[in-house]
Amino acid sequence: MPVTKRTLFSLRATVGYAVFAGAWILLSDRVLELFSDPHTLARFSTLKGLVFIVVTAIMLWVTLQNVPAEADIVLSDEAPAPWTVTGLMWGVLTPLLAAAIQWTFWEHLDPYAWLLMYPAVFAAAWLGGWYAGVVSTVLSAGLSWYLFVPPRMSWHLDKPSWSVTIGVFVAMGLLMSMMIDWLRRLEHRASNRKFEALVEQTLAGIYIVQGDRFRYVNPAFARMLGYDNPDDIIHRLPIQALVSPADRQRVEQHLQARFDDPQLEMRYSFTGLRKDGSPIDLEVHGRGLATASGHAVIGLALDVSERRRTEATLREKQTLLDRMSELAKVGGWSLDVATRSGSRTDGAARILDLDPTLPESLRFQDGLRYFRGEH
Repeated sequence: MPVTKRTLFSLRATVGYAVFAGAWILLSDRVLELFSDPHTLARFSTLKGLVFIVVTAIMLWVTLQNVPAEADIVLSDEAPAPWTVTGLMWGVLTPLLAAAIQWTFWEHLDPYAWLLMYPAVFAAAWLGGWYAGVVSTVLSAGLSWYLFVPPRMSWHLDKPSWSVTIGVFVAMGLLMSMMIDWLRRLEHRASNRKFEALVEQTLAGIYIVQGDRFRYVNPAFARMLGYDNPDDIIHRLPIQALVSPADRQRVEQHLQARFDDPQLEMRYSFTGLRKDGSPIDLEVHGRGLATASGHAVIGLALDVSERRRTEATLREKQTLLDRMSELAKVGGWSLDVATRSGSRTDGAARILDLDPTLPESLRFQDGLRYFRGEH
């Protein structure tokens, strides 16, 4: 079963909520330790519960407003940036720089052991992606624990509450990294939907192919092939089911060439099969597309059946006209007085002893050489 964008979105939302709830519980319990008066403790406990309800309600509303469709179009790679040396560099350098600054000015910052580490995690996640934020979170927690948490320069903790503080920092760092990544996805999806609206309304068929299945087709493509809904095709029908048996091997070769070279652009025609089994002449224009899940092909499909029938009819009429001219031993020609160029029938070429299969210049001056004297 394919993993859809809705499934991935739901997984991210669930993990994000779990991290937020865990961080909230740990942090709020850490604050509760500061109160000794039972009445104040009860009021603060009620307040933190109400704030938690409000925040989680807002998170739920934003999440529901951005749930993608199962077959949401993906015209560009929306996955997180791959693990790179640059991203790892941001994940390492930002906590090291923050620790160096904090070490230099520690006498003025004591006892705020985490003062510069939160900005370090934010900067790493913003500049290098969510995984850089994770690396920065882990490294910042280790540096702060060893260098700034009493007793300093030791992995021991003089108070059990410090372990809760470290846990809260790690949870908040992970949540911060995920939220920055989520905001980037929302920004990308907003710009992508503008183009999606155009694709949904176009009369041409748009498709995205990965492997032997369609990842996306627009409504025009589905109607072109006789299907009521794009969902009847996406992830369900293999590509070969929509191609006539005579052209299946050729279509497969064209697709494989674009899978192998994402920069390759191709244009070719083949005979497709509608839902009812009737043939349809298609012309496709496509190119490869590199995504996080592998190479795909994005393309445009046009129904050229009517054009093919018109061309065939014109060829038949031209053949009949040439045959009639040959039997009648007559020829015809036309001349554009503006451009001084024209065309002639095969019969006219034969009368002038020309090979009808060879193109001959029909400019006015060249045509004079077929006449003599005063003619």
